[in-house]
Amino acid sequence: MARDLTGAAVEVLASWTDRQETGTAAPDPGAAVLAVLLGDHPASRAALRTWLRTSTRCTGPGLYGGFTGVLAGLQLIARIDPALSPVAGRTAARLVSQARWRTREVGFEDYDLVSGPAGLLSVLPDAGPARHHLAALAGHDLDGYRIGAHDGHTLLGWTQGGIVTGLAHGVAGPLSALAPEGPGEAVRNLASWLVAHQETDGLGVASWRSRADGPRDAVVRRQAWCYGTPGISWALWTAGGEFADAGLRAMDTLCAAYDEEIHLTDHPLSLCHGAAGVLLVADAFARRSDVGGPLRDRLVRLVRSRLPEVTAMDDLSLLTGATGVLAALLTVDGADREWLRVLALS
Repeated sequence: MARDLTGAAVEVLASWTDRQETGTAAPDPGAAVLAVLLGDHPASRAALRTWLRTSTRCTGPGLYGGFTGVLAGLQLIARIDPALSPVAGRTAARLVSQARWRTREVGFEDYDLVSGPAGLLSVLPDAGPARHHLAALAGHDLDGYRIGAHDGHTLLGWTQGGIVTGLAHGVAGPLSALAPEGPGEAVRNLASWLVAHQETDGLGVASWRSRADGPRDAVVRRQAWCYGTPGISWALWTAGGEFADAGLRAMDTLCAAYDEEIHLTDHPLSLCHGAAGVLLVADAFARRSDVGGPLRDRLVRLVRSRLPEVTAMDDLSLLTGATGVLAALLTVDGADREWLRVLALS
Protein backbone atom coordinates (compact mmCIF):
# COMPACT_ATOMS: atom_id res chain seq x y z
CA MET A 1 0.00 0.00 0.00
CA ALA A 2 1.54 3.29 -1.09
CA ARG A 3 2.56 5.59 1.77
CA ASP A 4 0.65 8.58 0.40
CA LEU A 5 -2.58 6.57 0.24
CA THR A 6 -2.06 5.24 3.76
CA GLY A 7 -1.51 8.74 5.10
CA ALA A 8 -4.57 10.08 3.31
CA ALA A 9 -6.75 7.22 4.59
CA VAL A 10 -5.56 7.76 8.16
CA GLU A 11 -6.28 11.47 7.93
CA VAL A 12 -9.78 10.99 6.52
CA LEU A 13 -10.72 8.27 9.01
CA ALA A 14 -9.53 10.36 11.94
CA SER A 15 -11.60 13.29 10.68
CA TRP A 16 -14.65 11.05 10.20
CA THR A 17 -14.31 9.60 13.70
CA ASP A 18 -14.05 13.02 15.31
CA ARG A 19 -17.15 14.26 13.50
CA GLN A 20 -19.15 11.13 14.17
CA GLU A 21 -18.37 11.21 17.88
CA THR A 22 -19.79 14.72 18.19
CA GLY A 23 -22.56 14.48 15.58
CA THR A 24 -25.89 12.76 15.18
CA ALA A 25 -25.73 11.70 11.52
CA ALA A 26 -26.23 8.08 10.54
CA PRO A 27 -23.03 6.53 9.18
CA ASP A 28 -22.98 5.23 5.63
CA PRO A 29 -20.72 2.32 4.58
CA GLY A 30 -17.80 4.62 3.67
CA ALA A 31 -15.86 4.67 6.93
CA ALA A 32 -16.30 0.93 7.45
CA VAL A 33 -15.10 0.19 3.92
CA LEU A 34 -12.07 2.47 4.18
CA ALA A 35 -11.12 1.20 7.64
CA VAL A 36 -11.23 -2.42 6.51
CA LEU A 37 -9.16 -1.63 3.42
CA LEU A 38 -6.57 0.28 5.46
CA GLY A 39 -6.09 -2.72 7.74
CA ASP A 40 -4.83 -2.93 11.29
CA HIS A 41 -4.09 0.65 12.27
CA PRO A 42 -5.16 2.80 15.25
CA ALA A 43 -7.20 5.04 12.94
CA SER A 44 -9.01 2.01 11.51
CA ARG A 45 -9.75 0.52 14.91
CA ALA A 46 -11.10 3.83 16.22
CA ALA A 47 -13.27 4.35 13.15
CA LEU A 48 -14.70 0.84 13.29
CA ARG A 49 -15.56 1.14 16.98
CA THR A 50 -17.35 4.42 16.30
CA TRP A 51 -19.07 3.07 13.19
CA LEU A 52 -20.41 0.06 15.06
CA ARG A 53 -21.59 2.19 17.98
CA THR A 54 -23.40 4.75 15.82
CA SER A 55 -24.83 2.42 13.17
CA THR A 56 -28.12 2.25 15.09
CA ARG A 57 -28.78 5.85 14.03
CA CYS A 58 -29.76 4.57 10.61
CA THR A 59 -33.37 4.57 9.51
CA GLY A 60 -34.96 2.73 6.61
CA PRO A 61 -33.69 -0.24 4.65
CA GLY A 62 -31.47 1.48 2.06
CA LEU A 63 -27.90 0.64 1.16
CA TYR A 64 -26.87 4.27 1.61
CA GLY A 65 -28.19 5.80 4.82
CA GLY A 66 -30.11 2.71 5.90
CA PHE A 67 -29.77 -0.75 7.38
CA THR A 68 -28.68 -2.51 4.19
CA GLY A 69 -25.62 -0.27 4.44
CA VAL A 70 -25.21 -1.40 8.06
CA LEU A 71 -25.41 -5.01 6.89
CA ALA A 72 -22.76 -4.40 4.22
CA GLY A 73 -20.47 -2.85 6.81
CA LEU A 74 -21.04 -5.67 9.29
CA GLN A 75 -20.28 -8.27 6.63
CA LEU A 76 -16.97 -6.59 5.83
CA ILE A 77 -15.96 -6.15 9.45
CA ALA A 78 -16.94 -9.74 10.24
CA ARG A 79 -14.25 -10.87 7.79
CA ILE A 80 -11.67 -9.59 10.27
CA ASP A 81 -13.74 -10.04 13.43
CA PRO A 82 -15.87 -13.20 13.11
CA ALA A 83 -17.61 -12.40 16.40
CA LEU A 84 -19.76 -9.96 14.43
CA SER A 85 -21.10 -12.65 12.08
CA PRO A 86 -24.18 -13.39 14.26
CA VAL A 87 -25.01 -9.67 14.35
CA ALA A 88 -24.75 -9.52 10.56
CA GLY A 89 -26.98 -12.59 10.31
CA ARG A 90 -29.66 -11.07 12.53
CA THR A 91 -29.55 -7.81 10.58
CA ALA A 92 -29.96 -9.71 7.31
CA ALA A 93 -32.87 -11.73 8.63
CA ARG A 94 -34.62 -8.62 9.88
CA LEU A 95 -34.17 -6.80 6.58
CA VAL A 96 -35.59 -9.70 4.59
CA SER A 97 -38.51 -10.34 6.93
CA GLN A 98 -39.57 -6.69 6.98
CA ALA A 99 -39.25 -6.10 3.24
CA ARG A 100 -42.17 -4.15 1.80
CA TRP A 101 -42.05 -2.68 -1.70
CA ARG A 102 -44.68 -1.22 -3.99
CA THR A 103 -45.47 -3.06 -7.20
CA ARG A 104 -47.26 -0.11 -8.87
CA GLU A 105 -46.44 3.60 -9.03
CA VAL A 106 -42.95 2.70 -7.86
CA GLY A 107 -40.28 5.02 -6.49
CA PHE A 108 -36.52 4.54 -6.22
CA GLU A 109 -36.89 2.80 -2.85
CA ASP A 110 -39.02 0.11 -4.53
CA TYR A 111 -36.32 -1.16 -6.87
CA ASP A 112 -33.03 0.73 -7.05
CA LEU A 113 -29.46 0.02 -5.91
CA VAL A 114 -29.00 3.01 -3.61
CA SER A 115 -32.18 2.81 -1.54
CA GLY A 116 -34.12 -0.22 -2.71
CA PRO A 117 -34.13 -4.02 -3.08
CA ALA A 118 -31.40 -4.09 -5.76
CA GLY A 119 -29.01 -2.84 -3.10
CA LEU A 120 -30.19 -5.48 -0.64
CA LEU A 121 -29.77 -8.23 -3.22
CA SER A 122 -26.29 -7.00 -4.11
CA VAL A 123 -25.05 -7.44 -0.54
CA LEU A 124 -27.30 -10.41 0.31
CA PRO A 125 -27.60 -12.60 -2.81
CA ASP A 126 -29.93 -15.09 -1.08
CA ALA A 127 -32.55 -12.41 -0.31
CA GLY A 128 -35.34 -14.23 -2.11
CA PRO A 129 -38.08 -11.62 -1.62
CA ALA A 130 -35.91 -8.93 -3.20
CA ARG A 131 -35.08 -11.18 -6.13
CA HIS A 132 -38.70 -12.16 -6.74
CA HIS A 133 -39.88 -8.57 -6.48
CA LEU A 134 -37.31 -7.20 -8.95
CA ALA A 135 -38.01 -10.01 -11.39
CA ALA A 136 -41.77 -9.48 -11.15
CA LEU A 137 -41.38 -5.82 -12.14
CA ALA A 138 -39.37 -6.79 -15.22
CA GLY A 139 -42.09 -7.53 -17.74
CA HIS A 140 -41.35 -7.31 -21.45
CA ASP A 141 -41.90 -3.54 -21.66
CA LEU A 142 -40.49 -2.89 -18.14
CA ASP A 143 -43.60 -0.87 -17.29
CA GLY A 144 -43.25 -2.12 -13.72
CA TYR A 145 -40.21 0.15 -13.40
CA ARG A 146 -42.09 3.26 -14.47
CA ILE A 147 -41.84 5.91 -11.74
CA GLY A 148 -45.13 6.96 -10.17
CA ALA A 149 -46.15 10.34 -8.78
CA HIS A 150 -45.02 10.74 -5.19
CA ASP A 151 -45.87 14.01 -3.52
CA GLY A 152 -43.03 15.72 -1.73
CA HIS A 153 -40.28 13.49 -3.12
CA THR A 154 -38.07 16.11 -4.74
CA LEU A 155 -35.55 13.56 -5.98
CA LEU A 156 -38.17 11.99 -8.21
CA GLY A 157 -39.53 15.12 -9.86
CA TRP A 158 -37.68 14.65 -13.15
CA THR A 159 -38.37 10.92 -13.26
CA GLN A 160 -42.14 10.81 -12.73
CA GLY A 161 -43.89 8.91 -15.49
CA GLY A 162 -40.63 7.62 -16.96
CA ILE A 163 -38.23 4.70 -16.73
CA VAL A 164 -34.72 5.51 -15.52
CA THR A 165 -31.67 3.82 -17.02
CA GLY A 166 -28.66 4.19 -14.70
CA LEU A 167 -26.93 1.84 -12.30
CA ALA A 168 -27.63 3.91 -9.18
CA HIS A 169 -31.33 4.65 -9.61
CA GLY A 170 -32.34 2.97 -12.86
CA VAL A 171 -33.02 -0.47 -14.29
CA ALA A 172 -29.29 -1.20 -14.66
CA GLY A 173 -29.20 -1.66 -10.88
CA PRO A 174 -31.75 -4.48 -10.79
CA LEU A 175 -30.06 -6.03 -13.82
CA SER A 176 -26.70 -6.13 -12.05
CA ALA A 177 -28.33 -7.59 -8.93
CA LEU A 178 -30.31 -10.27 -10.77
CA ALA A 179 -27.71 -11.28 -13.37
CA PRO A 180 -25.47 -13.46 -11.14
CA GLU A 181 -28.27 -16.02 -10.90
CA GLY A 182 -28.16 -16.53 -14.66
CA PRO A 183 -29.92 -15.38 -17.85
CA GLY A 184 -33.55 -15.75 -16.83
CA GLU A 185 -36.46 -13.90 -18.38
CA ALA A 186 -36.15 -10.86 -16.11
CA VAL A 187 -32.43 -10.48 -16.91
CA ARG A 188 -33.12 -10.81 -20.64
CA ASN A 189 -35.92 -8.24 -20.48
CA LEU A 190 -33.85 -5.71 -18.53
CA ALA A 191 -30.76 -6.14 -20.70
CA SER A 192 -32.72 -6.11 -23.98
CA TRP A 193 -34.47 -2.91 -22.94
CA LEU A 194 -31.17 -1.22 -22.19
CA VAL A 195 -29.65 -2.31 -25.50
CA ALA A 196 -32.73 -1.03 -27.34
CA HIS A 197 -32.39 2.40 -25.67
CA GLN A 198 -28.70 2.87 -26.37
CA GLU A 199 -27.75 5.89 -28.49
CA THR A 200 -24.47 7.26 -29.86
CA ASP A 201 -23.67 10.86 -28.95
CA GLY A 202 -21.68 13.47 -30.83
CA LEU A 203 -18.37 12.21 -29.45
CA GLY A 204 -19.07 8.70 -30.72
CA VAL A 205 -19.85 7.35 -27.25
CA ALA A 206 -22.53 4.66 -27.06
CA SER A 207 -24.58 5.85 -24.12
CA TRP A 208 -27.99 6.32 -22.54
CA ARG A 209 -30.25 9.18 -21.51
CA SER A 210 -30.82 9.22 -17.75
CA ARG A 211 -34.52 8.87 -18.43
CA ALA A 212 -35.24 6.77 -21.50
CA ASP A 213 -37.72 9.27 -22.99
CA GLY A 214 -35.92 12.37 -21.73
CA PRO A 215 -34.36 15.07 -23.90
CA ARG A 216 -31.47 13.95 -26.03
CA ASP A 217 -28.15 15.72 -25.51
CA ALA A 218 -25.65 16.15 -28.33
CA VAL A 219 -22.97 15.03 -25.86
CA VAL A 220 -23.75 12.94 -22.78
CA ARG A 221 -21.70 14.67 -20.10
CA ARG A 222 -22.67 12.48 -17.14
CA GLN A 223 -20.48 9.46 -17.88
CA ALA A 224 -20.20 7.94 -14.45
CA TRP A 225 -20.86 4.97 -12.22
CA CYS A 226 -24.36 6.24 -11.46
CA TYR A 227 -25.61 7.18 -14.94
CA GLY A 228 -24.28 6.86 -18.46
CA THR A 229 -21.99 4.38 -20.15
CA PRO A 230 -19.72 3.10 -17.34
CA GLY A 231 -22.32 1.73 -14.93
CA ILE A 232 -24.79 0.57 -17.57
CA SER A 233 -22.08 -1.10 -19.65
CA TRP A 234 -21.01 -3.03 -16.58
CA ALA A 235 -24.58 -4.10 -15.84
CA LEU A 236 -24.85 -5.42 -19.42
CA TRP A 237 -21.53 -7.23 -18.99
CA THR A 238 -22.89 -9.07 -15.96
CA ALA A 239 -25.82 -10.33 -18.06
CA GLY A 240 -23.42 -12.32 -20.24
CA GLY A 241 -23.56 -13.43 -23.86
CA GLU A 242 -24.61 -10.89 -26.47
CA PHE A 243 -25.41 -8.40 -23.72
CA ALA A 244 -21.88 -8.62 -22.36
CA ASP A 245 -20.59 -7.93 -25.87
CA ALA A 246 -22.85 -4.87 -26.11
CA GLY A 247 -21.60 -3.58 -22.78
CA LEU A 248 -17.98 -4.14 -23.74
CA ARG A 249 -18.42 -2.29 -27.05
CA ALA A 250 -20.12 0.64 -25.31
CA MET A 251 -17.36 0.92 -22.70
CA ASP A 252 -14.76 0.77 -25.46
CA THR A 253 -16.34 3.81 -27.15
CA LEU A 254 -16.16 5.76 -23.91
CA CYS A 255 -12.52 4.80 -23.36
CA ALA A 256 -11.70 6.09 -26.83
CA ALA A 257 -13.47 9.43 -26.34
CA TYR A 258 -13.19 10.11 -22.60
CA ASP A 259 -12.39 13.75 -21.88
CA GLU A 260 -11.93 14.99 -18.31
CA GLU A 261 -12.93 18.51 -19.35
CA ILE A 262 -16.28 17.24 -20.61
CA HIS A 263 -17.09 14.19 -18.54
CA LEU A 264 -16.00 15.28 -15.05
CA THR A 265 -18.61 17.79 -13.90
CA ASP A 266 -20.03 17.97 -10.36
CA HIS A 267 -18.22 15.93 -7.67
CA PRO A 268 -15.44 15.33 -10.21
CA LEU A 269 -13.36 12.99 -8.03
CA SER A 270 -16.19 10.99 -6.45
CA LEU A 271 -17.39 7.42 -6.86
CA CYS A 272 -20.92 8.29 -7.87
CA HIS A 273 -20.42 11.08 -10.38
CA GLY A 274 -16.70 11.30 -10.93
CA ALA A 275 -13.33 9.82 -11.69
CA ALA A 276 -13.16 7.30 -8.82
CA GLY A 277 -16.27 5.50 -10.01
CA VAL A 278 -15.20 5.47 -13.65
CA LEU A 279 -11.75 4.13 -12.78
CA LEU A 280 -13.32 1.30 -10.78
CA VAL A 281 -15.59 0.34 -13.68
CA ALA A 282 -12.66 0.55 -16.09
CA ASP A 283 -10.65 -1.62 -13.70
CA ALA A 284 -13.45 -4.19 -13.53
CA PHE A 285 -13.48 -4.42 -17.32
CA ALA A 286 -9.69 -4.49 -17.56
CA ARG A 287 -9.52 -7.50 -15.24
CA ARG A 288 -11.77 -9.46 -17.59
CA SER A 289 -11.07 -8.07 -21.06
CA ASP A 290 -8.71 -5.91 -23.10
CA VAL A 291 -10.89 -2.83 -22.52
CA GLY A 292 -10.48 -0.29 -19.73
CA GLY A 293 -6.87 -0.53 -18.63
CA PRO A 294 -5.49 2.71 -20.14
CA LEU A 295 -8.49 4.74 -18.93
CA ARG A 296 -8.17 3.27 -15.44
CA ASP A 297 -4.48 4.12 -15.26
CA ARG A 298 -5.07 7.63 -16.55
CA LEU A 299 -7.74 8.34 -13.97
CA VAL A 300 -5.68 6.84 -11.15
CA ARG A 301 -2.92 9.29 -12.00
CA LEU A 302 -5.39 12.16 -12.09
CA VAL A 303 -6.98 11.35 -8.73
CA ARG A 304 -3.68 10.68 -7.00
CA SER A 305 -2.36 14.03 -8.23
CA ARG A 306 -5.28 15.65 -6.40
CA LEU A 307 -5.03 13.80 -3.08
CA PRO A 308 -4.80 17.09 -1.11
CA GLU A 309 -8.28 17.95 -2.44
CA VAL A 310 -9.55 14.55 -1.34
CA THR A 311 -8.27 14.84 2.23
CA ALA A 312 -9.71 18.36 2.41
CA MET A 313 -13.23 17.23 1.40
CA ASP A 314 -15.99 18.13 3.83
CA ASP A 315 -18.02 15.21 2.48
CA LEU A 316 -16.66 11.96 3.93
CA SER A 317 -19.29 9.60 2.52
CA LEU A 318 -18.69 6.66 0.21
CA LEU A 319 -20.60 7.75 -2.89
CA THR A 320 -19.78 11.44 -3.08
CA GLY A 321 -16.97 11.95 -0.58
CA ALA A 322 -13.43 11.21 0.47
CA THR A 323 -13.86 7.67 1.86
CA GLY A 324 -15.11 6.46 -1.52
CA VAL A 325 -12.30 8.09 -3.49
CA LEU A 326 -9.64 6.58 -1.24
CA ALA A 327 -11.35 3.19 -1.23
CA ALA A 328 -11.20 3.19 -5.04
CA LEU A 329 -7.49 4.03 -5.10
CA LEU A 330 -6.64 1.43 -2.45
CA THR A 331 -8.62 -1.23 -4.30
CA VAL A 332 -6.89 -0.63 -7.61
CA ASP A 333 -3.61 -0.65 -5.65
CA GLY A 334 -4.34 -4.21 -4.52
CA ALA A 335 -6.68 -4.04 -1.50
CA ASP A 336 -9.51 -6.53 -0.90
CA ARG A 337 -12.26 -6.22 -3.53
CA GLU A 338 -15.08 -7.72 -1.45
CA TRP A 339 -16.58 -4.30 -0.67
CA LEU A 340 -17.30 -3.64 -4.36
CA ARG A 341 -20.62 -5.44 -3.96
CA VAL A 342 -22.03 -2.16 -2.58
CA LEU A 343 -21.36 -0.70 -6.04
CA ALA A 344 -22.52 -3.85 -7.91
CA LEU A 345 -18.96 -4.18 -9.26
CA SER A 346 -17.80 -7.37 -7.56
